[in-house]
Amino acid sequence: MYDKVIWRHIQWIFPLTVLIVFSLFVLALVFSVGVGFADDAYHAVIAKNLANGLGYTSTIQDGRADFSALQFDPRVGVGPTIIFPASLIIKIFGNTYWAPGLANILLWTLLCGVIGLLIRKYQSGIGLSLATLSFFYLGFALTTFHFWQWYALLGEIPAALLIILSVLIFLYKGSRLCRFLAGTAMALAVQAKLLSFLAFAALLLVAIIFYALNRSKREPDRQESIIANNIYLIIGFVIPLLAFEMWKLFSLGASGYVNNWKSYLAFLKEKGMAQGQTLSVLTLYKRGAVTLREGFGISLQSVAFMLAVAGLLVSKDKALQRIHIIFVFMIIFYLFWWIFLSIGWVRYFVIPLILIIAAVSLPFFTAYYRKWLWLYVVLIIIWPVGVWDRLSYPFSNMDSGYFKPTKRTEALLKTSNILSRANRKERVFTQWWATAANLEYISDSHLIFTTYRDETRKHTRPFWIAADTNFVDKNDKGFRDLLDDCSGLSKVGDYVVGRCE
Repeated sequence: MYDKVIWRHIQWIFPLTVLIVFSLFVLALVFSVGVGFADDAYHAVIAKNLANGLGYTSTIQDGRADFSALQFDPRVGVGPTIIFPASLIIKIFGNTYWAPGLANILLWTLLCGVIGLLIRKYQSGIGLSLATLSFFYLGFALTTFHFWQWYALLGEIPAALLIILSVLIFLYKGSRLCRFLAGTAMALAVQAKLLSFLAFAALLLVAIIFYALNRSKREPDRQESIIANNIYLIIGFVIPLLAFEMWKLFSLGASGYVNNWKSYLAFLKEKGMAQGQTLSVLTLYKRGAVTLREGFGISLQSVAFMLAVAGLLVSKDKALQRIHIIFVFMIIFYLFWWIFLSIGWVRYFVIPLILIIAAVSLPFFTAYYRKWLWLYVVLIIIWPVGVWDRLSYPFSNMDSGYFKPTKRTEALLKTSNILSRANRKERVFTQWWATAANLEYISDSHLIFTTYRDETRKHTRPFWIAADTNFVDKNDKGFRDLLDDCSGLSKVGDYVVGRCE
C-alpha cells in the first residue's frame, strides 16, 4: 500500500521536475540574451507602452520611414495573448531586458502544467513521464537552431500549446462547457498567432466528422443538428476575438477601424501568401522539404513515418486515437498551406512542429503494445539524429555564463545609457525598425527614433544616430554613406551610436 502511494506521487513529480528543469534552462537564456531578435523587441515595445499607460500602441513600425504612436499596429505578428502577460510583467519589474522573455516562459510553463493535468486522464503507468521526456527532448533537439522561440517574446510556442489544450478540453467530457472552453482556448491561440486559425478550421472539420460518425449510434430523440452540436465551440471561439475587436473599434473609431483592417489584410497577403512567380507543385514540395531539413533536421518522409507509427500504436485506444486524428488533420492543413501557399519561412513551421511532437508522444499513454514501447523510445531518441551535432548550439548563446547578460546584451544596455544621458532635442536616426527596436524597448522613454529616410526631419547637423548592426542592411548605400560621414560615432559591441557633428 505504501509503495503504491509513493509510485502514485512519482508519476506526477517526475514530469513536473522535467518541466521545471527545462523551464529553468530556458530562463537562463532569458537572463543572458534577453530581447535580441528584433521581432520580440517590436512586441515588447507595445507591451511596455501598454504597461506605461500609452495603450495598445507601437512607437516603432514596420514599413514606415516616420515612426509614430500607432494604436493597434496592423503589422504586428502577435496579439493580446502575448502582449498582455508581457505588459503585466513589465509593469511589475520594469522594462528590463529579461522581462518580455520571462513573461513568455511563465505563459507556456503554465500551459504545459494545465495540459499535464488534463492528459493524466489517459496515462498508463509511467506514460506521463515518458511522454513528458519525449515532448521536451524533441522540443529541444528539433528547435536547437531556432531555440529563441522558447524564450523570446514570440507567439508560436504559446499558440501551439493553446491548440493542444483546446483539443484536450474539447475531448475531455464532450460537454457544452468543454466545447465552449475549447473554443476559448483556440481563440487565445489565434490571438497569439493568426496561423492558429488553420488549427481551428481543422478542429471544426473533425468535430463535424465525429458528429456524423456518431449520429447513427444515438437514439433519434437525442440527436442534435451539426450547428447545435458545435455552437458552443464556435461561441467560445468568437467571444475573445469579438471583445478585442470591440476595443479596437471604440479606440479607433469607425473609419480608423476600417483602415486598420485594410492595412492588416494587406499585411496578411504580403506575409501569408506567396507572391510573384508560379512554381510547380513538385518544386514547391522540394523547397519545403529542404527548408524543413535545414531548419529542423528532419524530412517530410520521416514526419509521415513517425505519425503513422504513432497512429498504429494508439489505434486500440479510442480516446488517444481521437486526439491523434485531430492532430494529424491539423498538421495536414498546416503542411498544405506551408508548402504550397505560404512564403515558406521556416518560423511558420514551428506551430505544426510542436503538434507533430505532441502527436508522436501520445503512444506512451496507451496500455496496449507495452512490449513494443521501449523500441518506440529508441525510435524517438534516434529520430532527430540529423540535429545531434546542433545540440550544443543554444548553450553557445550564453557567452558570459548562465543567468548572466551576454556581451551583446551588455552592449545594448550601454548604448541605451549613452542615449539616455545625451542632451537630445530631436529624434535619433536609425536605418529601419529592426535596427532600433531593442533600444526603443529598453529606453526610459518612448518614440525616440525615426529612420534616416524620414522626410519630415532633415539631417541638419548635429544629430544623433544609433543602430543595431546585426540588422543593418549592408546593401543600403545611403545609410552606409551616412555612417561613414559621421564623426563622433562609437561602436559599442553590436551597436553603433554617436552624435554626428
